[in-house]
Order: sequence, then C-alpha cells, then structure tokens
Amino acid sequence: MEVPKESSIKKLEETVKYMLDDGSMEPLDILQLIDDIHQLGLGYRFRESTKCAINKIKCSEKVKEKMHNSIHTCSLYFTLLRQHGYEISADIFENFKDHNGNFKESLSQDVVGMLSLYEASHFAYNGEKILDEARKIHKYETQRNAGKY
Repeated sequence: MEVPKESSIKKLEETVKYMLDDGSMEPLDILQLIDDIHQLGLGYRFRESTKCAINKIKCSEKVKEKMHNSIHTCSLYFTLLRQHGYEISADIFENFKDHNGNFKESLSQDVVGMLSLYEASHFAYNGEKILDEARKIHKYETQRNAGKY
C-alpha cells in the first residue's frame, strides 16, 4: 500500500476545511462531518474550522426544526456542543418523551437515533436525569435484544 504524499494530505485537509465552511451544505451534514472527523481521531487538525462551523449551526433554524423530529439530530447536536464546551441544556430531549414522562416507545425503532442518544448520555452533568434515563433505556434494549429479558 502506497503512503499518501504530504501534498495529498494537505489537499484533503483543505477540502475538509472548505466543507466545514461551506454555507450551502446542510447543517445536519456538517454536524455529521464533524462527528466523523472526531471518530477518526482527527479533530485536533480541524479545531478552528470546527468551532466556526458549530457557531454557525448554533444559530441555524434548520437544525432547530430538525431537532424536534429527529432524536439523532438532537443527540448529535447536543453531543458536539458539549464536546466543544458550549452550554446546552439536556431539556432539549423533553420533546421525545410521552405524556407519562417516559421516552416514546417509537424511539426504539430508530437504531441510529438511539445510539446517538446513548452517546449523548455520556456527556451528562450530575443530576441530568433525562440522560441517565437514556443510558438505562439503551442498556435495557441491548439486554432485551440479546435475550436476557
């Protein structure tokens, strides 16, 4: 396998920085790109670009609208803001609870959303019960699917 040349790596980095700054790109796609960059362990290379992108997304009405309907978007938004030191309330997950105060049963069908919610639960502050509940639901669902319940 051939190792990429330094110039190729620089070009790829510039492309990613351009994508993070691209005003025509959907905010959710930028959030996903930032998450992918972090999962690859490359977040340190794009700190400034990521910070600028998150600042723009925080003000995006598109993301706020999407968060009301998508547990994945809401969780990803929450996780990335907490990871980058922004204050964000766990109350944004209240929209996904039913009239009894439990997470809606329909969420269990959204595997990506539930995984995102579980990841977000690891950024809970002490006393954020809604995120503690999310972690417990994930544990229960995992054990139930493994046949333990």
